[in-house]
Amino acid sequence: MTLQDVARRYAVAISPHLLSLVDPADPKDPIARQFLPSLEELNTLPEELADPIGDSAHSPVPFIVHRHPDRVLFKVVAACPVYCRFCFRREMIGPAKENALAMDALEAALAYIAGHPEIWEVILTGGDPFILTPRRMAEITGRLAAISHVKVIRWHTRVPVTDPERVNDDLVAALHAPGCTTVVEPIPTRDHTERMLTHFGAEISVKDEEDGRRAVTVRGDAELVGVPITVPGDPSSAAFAIAAGLICEGSDIVLEGVLMNPTRAGFIETVRDMGGDVELLDLRLEGGEPAADLRVRAGTLRGVDVPPERAPSMIDEYPVLAVLAAFAQGETRMRGLAELRVKESDRLAATAAGLAACGVETAIEGDDLIVMGKGSVPGGATVETHMDHRIAMAFLTLGLGAEQPVTVDDIAMIATSFPAFVPLMTKLGGQFR
Repeated sequence: MTLQDVARRYAVAISPHLLSLVDPADPKDPIARQFLPSLEELNTLPEELADPIGDSAHSPVPFIVHRHPDRVLFKVVAACPVYCRFCFRREMIGPAKENALAMDALEAALAYIAGHPEIWEVILTGGDPFILTPRRMAEITGRLAAISHVKVIRWHTRVPVTDPERVNDDLVAALHAPGCTTVVEPIPTRDHTERMLTHFGAEISVKDEEDGRRAVTVRGDAELVGVPITVPGDPSSAAFAIAAGLICEGSDIVLEGVLMNPTRAGFIETVRDMGGDVELLDLRLEGGEPAADLRVRAGTLRGVDVPPERAPSMIDEYPVLAVLAAFAQGETRMRGLAELRVKESDRLAATAAGLAACGVETAIEGDDLIVMGKGSVPGGATVETHMDHRIAMAFLTLGLGAEQPVTVDDIAMIATSFPAFVPLMTKLGGQFR
């Protein structure tokens, strides 16, 4: 058996862009393993299925998969610019398959969608629909937008990653849908895109539904206008300076132009619940976003119960919030932190371990982190960062207020999000070596 045998059975293609990223000296190169064929693919196990996710059982008409009541998959093409070796549709796609819908099949699929008013979301997939011509993409988008009950049109594609040169002005224009498009969020998400588009002239409305969902409606073909914009400071980076100002005796600092978007302001809200002296000065709009200067002064903190609903608005700030909890008086319980387990490291475990090493009593109960604050922290430990930039910055910040200096095992990865961390904290009075 040869690789030609693999290619005869399963489609093989890789873009020049991806091929340039492969390290030929690494037998386990992840890009090569994802896209380059292997003889192992010819080893078929008895339990393998040609249709492992059951598309056929939920296909009332060709090219439509209607597995969930309110949405359908619409497989508009059977080819891709690249082929993943682990694709669960690999038996159904490839150059030997019919690459695009014939007109009668397209009409039958659109008629099915139009005849089912419960469908409000259409996911265009395949294959990769971005290999279609912009004209064909615009035609499909327009036809779907004309169906009144279709509120969301989603394109499933890897082209921006696998073949970025494909993403040009013609392709972007093909995705424009006339009229109004509504996206319904099961839970409210960060609204930076809506605010910025509005700042540039887009017509966007937001409606909170009674069941907790949020409907965001945008009118297509808007005439956007370039205007000056000031980007507010990132609150997850400002959190370290805020924490340092609160725990270092005698501190009185002002952070200028910090983002105060309600979907990102959970850390500030929690710090003020803890009794932290954080004063908002000159609250204003910058680029459609609320921003303020923050005056931070050292003082006494108290333990609080942080509800799980607050996690989305401060998920990156929990390690440094746990540091503040260590300097507070009493128990702080941070609830619903499951997402911390799947960040750059298991931040829940890493934070608890780092605090324990510094002499702070901690516990993890389910997805909750509990910190027993005693008003001061012994410190004097070397903390394992697990190559996580936020763990490193959180414990360097802890060291600024601890009784003994704190060491972290690496700081190189801090440049991932905050390359000016050490210079800025040094300017505020911190000492690093």
